[in-house]
Amino acid sequence: MTKPTITHSPGIVSDLVATTEALGTWTFNNTNLPGATLTVEHNDWFTIQGTLTTTADEYAYAEIDVANTVSTTLYPYYLLRYKTSASANGLAAKARIIYAGEPPSSEWILTESFSTLFNLKTGMLTSGKIIDKIQLFADDYPNTLNSGTFSVSFDFFLICKEPFAIPNTMYGLNFTPPPKYAKIPIPSRVTDITQNLGSENATVHAICNLDRGNWKRSGDILKGQVFIDIAHNTYQHPFQWLTTGQGHKFKVSLEEPVFRYEDKRHILELLFTEYSRSSKSNESYVERFGLNL
Repeated sequence: MTKPTITHSPGIVSDLVATTEALGTWTFNNTNLPGATLTVEHNDWFTIQGTLTTTADEYAYAEIDVANTVSTTLYPYYLLRYKTSASANGLAAKARIIYAGEPPSSEWILTESFSTLFNLKTGMLTSGKIIDKIQLFADDYPNTLNSGTFSVSFDFFLICKEPFAIPNTMYGLNFTPPPKYAKIPIPSRVTDITQNLGSENATVHAICNLDRGNWKRSGDILKGQVFIDIAHNTYQHPFQWLTTGQGHKFKVSLEEPVFRYEDKRHILELLFTEYSRSSKSNESYVERFGLNL
């Protein structure tokens, strides 16, 4: 069985819900893409839209300067969630990291990519670099296109330490995506009226054996210390990225880690709750729970 994983210890985290945020201000630049716009959709993600008019290279990008404060040696792992309006031949999603130095260097972490469902790009950054800027692109592909209006959306960007692999869920892992109803009682009616109210946040409840597997990161004192770290830092890190090992992958908040120290065994209970800025009716259920990833 594939082990669940959870991100932790972000060096850079941006939920892309505003052009001005704690990291700084995103600026918008375009080349040969007249009328291109950068908007925040549903108070939840960036969307770059543009109309192709020439066979020259046409692109626009959002850029943020992160003030040369994050080392890729300490924070080597990245995650970027994106989608495109076209499945091919239109505006493609791209992303680049600009590193500090003289002269500065750069690394494309996402090359021309299309996906009409939200997709996730993950990987390792080049070690020994200091991050200067992050750029998120909508770029025509192929360049021979000269007509059509397209868009590229970016949901979040995260640079962190490598995700922690949960050693076991020996006593069970439960994924619960509950619908939500109001059941309205009516006098003299047999059965209530059921009103559909959408759905509640999904939850993942895992019960783990702390005595099996390696529960410590380098430098940790306690088994499962990573979850104390995550819980303490929720004030500045609103979400993490969870993979359940059973095919679900989505943003979560760590709600209630419980360390149970019994005479002959040590148990960790974890409750993760789905995190979203907007209604998930803006996505398909496949996108919502990362079933396509």
